[in-house]
Amino acid sequence: MQTYDMVFEEACRLVGQCYLELAQRGAATEKEVLASELRNLQLRYRELTGSPNRAVELAIVQLKPC
Repeated sequence: MQTYDMVFEEACRLVGQCYLELAQRGAATEKEVLASELRNLQLRYRELTGSPNRAVELAIVQLKPC
C-alpha cells in the first residue's frame, strides 16, 4: 500500500503543477484540458524511457468522467 500512496501523491502533485501552469498561461483549466496535458506528458515520458509513468497514468484515470 505504501507504493500506491507514493504514486497517488505524485499523481496529485503532477495534476496540481499542470493546473498551475495552465492557469499561469491564462489557458482553460477544465478536467478535460488537464487530462489532455497529462496524456501529452505521458507520451513524452514513454519516448524518453520506453515505459509509462505510473503516477501520470493514475492522474489521467482519476480525471476521466464518471
